[in-house]
Amino acid sequence: FDVLRALARIRHRGPDGSGVAIDARGAVHGHVRLAVVDPSPASSQPFRRGDGVLSYVGEIWNYRSLRDDLKIIGEAFTTTGDVEVVAAALSRWGAAALPRFRGMFAFAWTSPREAFIARDRFGEVPIYYVRGPGWTVWGSERRALGDLGGAALALGPGCLLDLNSGGESRTWYVLRPVAAERVDDEAVERMIFRGVQERLLTADVPVCVLLSGGVDSALVAAMGRRVNPGLVAYVCAVKGADDANDVAAATRAADVIGIELRTVRIAMPSPLDLARAVDAIEVSFQASVEIAALCLPLAERIRRDGFRVVLGGEGADELFGGYGNMMRRATSDDEWRGTRLAYWTKQARGNFVRLNKAFMAHGVEARLPYCDRELVETVLGLGLVGCPPGKALLRRVAGKWLPADVAARPKVTFQRGAGLAAKLDAKGRVRVGDYNAAARESFGVVPRG
Repeated sequence: FDVLRALARIRHRGPDGSGVAIDARGAVHGHVRLAVVDPSPASSQPFRRGDGVLSYVGEIWNYRSLRDDLKIIGEAFTTTGDVEVVAAALSRWGAAALPRFRGMFAFAWTSPREAFIARDRFGEVPIYYVRGPGWTVWGSERRALGDLGGAALALGPGCLLDLNSGGESRTWYVLRPVAAERVDDEAVERMIFRGVQERLLTADVPVCVLLSGGVDSALVAAMGRRVNPGLVAYVCAVKGADDANDVAAATRAADVIGIELRTVRIAMPSPLDLARAVDAIEVSFQASVEIAALCLPLAERIRRDGFRVVLGGEGADELFGGYGNMMRRATSDDEWRGTRLAYWTKQARGNFVRLNKAFMAHGVEARLPYCDRELVETVLGLGLVGCPPGKALLRRVAGKWLPADVAARPKVTFQRGAGLAAKLDAKGRVRVGDYNAAARESFGVVPRG
């Protein structure tokens, strides 16, 4: 397997550096770096710690407190970043370190004692693998695995793959919502704010936020503005789209929040643009491709403006019950909990992966404040009274931060808000089969659905 060629295929994910390392047992690590925390060469990867080697993507929000805990038991550090903390924790505790990490991540760790790849609790960061007789290859995108990519499996959220046991995949985290009738709005507010604060402050590079004008992103922007008064927000719209109402809604929200808003006008995606979107996110679901076709030029502009991290509102609809088809199924507390849990767990192979790949296509890391562990476990445990359909709980919390009209704005899909949906509904709509054919012709691949 050609590791250098694999790194070249995913160079877009790490435009700030690359490296290869071989551990004592012959395991080869390759890494392309997006430098976000401690951008200095000292935190370059693959990272060696003792006799172990780490290749890691994502961020650990609590790495500073973990570093303090490790210092108390004798570990020393030479960098200021999270990479060394992750390596030290794995060197000291092995796989038992995983529950100590608060963050979004996927990584490979190999040492003479143990070797495994792992993925974060909710699947915010993807990782894929292929196994053969006596070997395993892995990568952040299927394309990294070349001809093997078509057979690659996605490691599940909260799972690790033991590389020493012949390929045993086991769960290190199981999402168990805490069943309750209701929870104080103030507690939910604190959890969301912590999610925003951690994701803003765990960075040594500029961070921005997406703002569609809906309650999900507006609350994140308002809380983010409290943490960082100079925070910048972005909204996108298709050029010439009269129905791109996200721009007006985002402008209204930005004005009351007091945040700078930058509007990115995007040309109507052509069949080739849609094919590029399929190639970038490696799936061909219609809605995912349409969203990615907008996110790709948006990510390009964000990176060009000097930002490497963006906060988004993904996950709020699944947690708080914002989709219409979810509401129609809500006939009992158990069903309401089960419906939202099912929607949430699907994101590890759906929206979270699409978001990650679309923005990382231009070297921008997307972070999701609504993926705070305590928030997820708490809110998904609420029934119909504690978390009424239509995001009533979230809207009440947002009402303390936003005007009533912003907090109450009805759900609008990203495509429709950006003015794309109406154009795609017109005669001549580009359909899945069309852009699959375009992808096959342009990129020589048949995307997996």
